[in-house]
Amino acid sequence: MIGLLEQFYKNEEIQSVINGLEDGLKEQLVSGMATSSRSLLMAALYKKQKNHNLL
Repeated sequence: MIGLLEQFYKNEEIQSVINGLEDGLKEQLVSGMATSSRSLLMAALYKKQKNHNLL
């Protein structure tokens, strides 16, 4: 799964969400993702930030 997450990080839209949260934005809206993509997004956010996120 680590290789899959690395590919996920390369996506510009995903990187934009991660950067926004790292910059202190309290909310990010993500729409149009399939179920498995949402799970990968949450795994990617947790791995990068090591904090709680609400989906």
